[in-house]
Amino acid sequence: MEEFYRTTTLKNLPVHDVFNRTCIFEPVGKSNQAMTRTTEYVDTVYKVVIDGFHLNCSVDYPLFAMLVAQFVNNKIDDLDSPQVATIPLNKIIESIGVSGIGTRDADFKKIYDSLARLENTKISYTNQKSKLIFEGVLIKNSKLDFKNKSLTVTFTRLILDLYDQKSLKKSEVSFMNIQELTGIKTESAKALYRFIVTQNKDYIDFTFKRLSMVLGYHYRAVAGKKKAKQEEKTLPLKDSKKREYLKAALNKLITHEVVSEFHYFEELQRYRILQKVFYPNFPKGKDILALESNIERIKQVKVKENKLDQEESFPFDLHKN
Repeated sequence: MEEFYRTTTLKNLPVHDVFNRTCIFEPVGKSNQAMTRTTEYVDTVYKVVIDGFHLNCSVDYPLFAMLVAQFVNNKIDDLDSPQVATIPLNKIIESIGVSGIGTRDADFKKIYDSLARLENTKISYTNQKSKLIFEGVLIKNSKLDFKNKSLTVTFTRLILDLYDQKSLKKSEVSFMNIQELTGIKTESAKALYRFIVTQNKDYIDFTFKRLSMVLGYHYRAVAGKKKAKQEEKTLPLKDSKKREYLKAALNKLITHEVVSEFHYFEELQRYRILQKVFYPNFPKGKDILALESNIERIKQVKVKENKLDQEESFPFDLHKN
């Protein structure tokens, strides 16, 4: 696989952006982890139907990312069965906080629960540009081997197709720093991190609707509230509550020096978010408002393209002109 290189640390794991820029993985509290859902996420690039469990960003995402990285390593090594991925238990223990003491199933409940969620969540993904369709559960046949201190899973056709050499573009994969992600304490900040760090320097503006969808807030009901009444359990979250969650996540990413500054344009329902890696010493205050908007730039390009299309389709009669 020419696009990829062998990964040996947790700082550069190749994760397809369908898992980074949609709500397949989302901020989930413990009370919601056993709940199932059927959710459809749609934007200009991705159309995803998620049928199964809520997948969290504290255990499910980093575990999945480590296993996918091993699958990619297997393909690089040209193994006969690259879809069978094995990773050492100590790598999991160090990254997601499992105690690692003992050899009983109960000692690794957090891992078993995560594997069950990953095995019983089906994804149907349509690339809106190429119209290619990928679907299936994420993993199958997981096995914790205490004797060899390892975890082995088998990936389904979904992962083989997503990481297919012939159809995959390098721009569709982000090399994620799972070590940095697991150091972030809250689910919402982890989920936002997963999305933000896949953006390049030019992308600083994001609509409230997009962020709400990516983090799963757009589809969330009040049922997540500890003392929700029965009649509340199907009510969608209020926009004010979604913005409260987003603000808390952004402030947490500032604390972790992932984000240097952010601003919410209330009249445009849009967030401007500057990554620390691109804007390390950005001055406080109104200067953030002077930066060029990627959303406005895209709109201008579309207007120009539409104008050109109209001019090209304008009837031209050589004899009358």
